[in-house]
Amino acid sequence: MAPFRPAQRFSVSYVSLCSPGAGEIVDKPCANARKHSTCSSWSKRTGDGMRILVTGATGFIGSHLVPALLERGHSIRVLARPSSALGRLPAAVECFRGQLADADAVLKGVEGMVHLAGVAGRMFRRGRDPGELRPVNIEGTRHLFAAAGRADVRRAVLVTTMWTVLRPELAARSVYLASRLESERVALAACASGMETVIVCPTFVVGAGDRGPNFPGALVLAIMRGR
Repeated sequence: MAPFRPAQRFSVSYVSLCSPGAGEIVDKPCANARKHSTCSSWSKRTGDGMRILVTGATGFIGSHLVPALLERGHSIRVLARPSSALGRLPAAVECFRGQLADADAVLKGVEGMVHLAGVAGRMFRRGRDPGELRPVNIEGTRHLFAAAGRADVRRAVLVTTMWTVLRPELAARSVYLASRLESERVALAACASGMETVIVCPTFVVGAGDRGPNFPGALVLAIMRGR
């Protein structure tokens, strides 16, 4: 296994959640970002897999990630909001309801963590209250990673957005991007406790289960329909 750098960050030009090759990383990471393949250290272990906490498991990416981790022999624990619908999750998943600020009990016995939960949206025009951004994207991440440090979690992955790599200067105009950049700083600060942390900044994510669809999914559908 290649040595794991304590704090790394990489962007992906395109992530396909379609079969075959679900979740495969395609193309090259951005030049100013370093890539560490978590697949080599997490997903190929079978039989002696890790116990991994996943937030945002009921979302688009999470709905593909959880079955993939289970298939590779890991035990999955999910932290979901009280309002989240859990009926689509596999039966083998251990489910907890609560907020990110209440993560201490959920993280007991956990070795790895993937933090997908967050308030997503458009860069400059949003349909949701910007006041949600700090409590969820920043403070929620802070609480979660602090709790993970207290629980001696070994490895953590934070998933944000391509814009923190491609155009971080736009944070001056985008409250959303500013919240994502700050969530990354919060996560990387957790490395001081020895927790191995990777930040993934996906760009276009397309595939089955896109209930929106999101912008990339809508673009693909428009092309297929000849628009």
